Amino acid sequence: MNSNKKHPFQRDSKYFTISCYVVAVVLISIIAFRVINNWESTMKLLSAIVRVIGPYFIGFLIAYLVNPLVNFLYGHVYRDLLKIKNKKIKTACSIFSAYLIILGLIVICVSYIVPQLIKSISELITQFPDFYNRIVEWINAYVSKNPDIDADTIYDITNNYLPKMQDYLLAQLQKIIPALYGAGISLIRFFINFFIALIVSIYLICDKQRILKYMKTVSYAMLPAKEEVSGFFDIVKDCNAICKSFFIGKTIDSLIIGVLCFIFMSILKLPYAMLISVIVAITNMIPYFGPYIGAIPGCIILFIEKPMHGIIFLILIICLQSFDGMILGPRILGNSTGLRPIMILFAISCGGAIAGPLGMFLGVPIFGIISYLVDKLIDHRLQQKNMTRESEM
Repeated sequence: MNSNKKHPFQRDSKYFTISCYVVAVVLISIIAFRVINNWESTMKLLSAIVRVIGPYFIGFLIAYLVNPLVNFLYGHVYRDLLKIKNKKIKTACSIFSAYLIILGLIVICVSYIVPQLIKSISELITQFPDFYNRIVEWINAYVSKNPDIDADTIYDITNNYLPKMQDYLLAQLQKIIPALYGAGISLIRFFINFFIALIVSIYLICDKQRILKYMKTVSYAMLPAKEEVSGFFDIVKDCNAICKSFFIGKTIDSLIIGVLCFIFMSILKLPYAMLISVIVAITNMIPYFGPYIGAIPGCIILFIEKPMHGIIFLILIICLQSFDGMILGPRILGNSTGLRPIMILFAISCGGAIAGPLGMFLGVPIFGIISYLVDKLIDHRLQQKNMTRESEM
């Protein structure tokens, strides 16, 4: 009897793999059909999941943003400057100091910047009737100087559309201040979640070495070769470096531009300096388009208030953005994402179409990571074929 004869029910690795793929495809299809067919219940379930894991996700973001400051304080202050030897004391002091600094910045923003913003918005609301009257006066003066134009159409627009526009803008501006107070009430409601996120972020920073060690252990257990684990963590480090250099660099760059805008507007005695400078700083986080997006509302507000103020502000913004683009930005950011300008524009366009302003900001580092991973894959495939990029040029 032939001992090599295969038993009818003996497992065949080839067909077993095919069966696993078939089962996986069927399960994914069932889940997709279930999700699409019961979209409302699926969204409720996802909302519930997001509410549960939301504080932990926010805690991870806080830890990710605070960790560079903790590392800086640990290495430059408590280790090099103060010469503290005990590792636990250095870690505890670094974490405590980092969160104390951030808390101080938040207190400064709330106690100084927010009241200034509310004051500027209130002034805008009270000045809106005057803005409307000035626009009407400009139109009347233009029509009187140019009798050949169709005055009826211009007056029709003035009498019908400008009041509607004024009422709409007034209604939107009047909603801002209640929204700010509503946001304060919402912060109180979500205080527990924020407190949980804060505790989670502290634990993540405290246990980051242990977490990284555990991730390496899991990677060694799951990946077949030791070299693959090392390569995987090298890729993770590089992706983290891309995100960190972009986020930190862009934040510092935008803060500097915002502060410079406020200083120069105050020197030039331009009104609404705090409100417009905050807008400029926030929109400057979006590469390329951000500075111009932030300049538009400031130009409109100042030009209506006084045309010369609008022109001065426009010149100021052009000078600031030229300084940022040619000197400040390259020194702080460098080529942090590794993307060419056309790819940055594409990333901003796609991110804006998907998630609005937030997508315009996040699109650049995400595309930077994707571009880096694609380059690594291409290099790996060329290496397998004993080829290089230069050999194909």
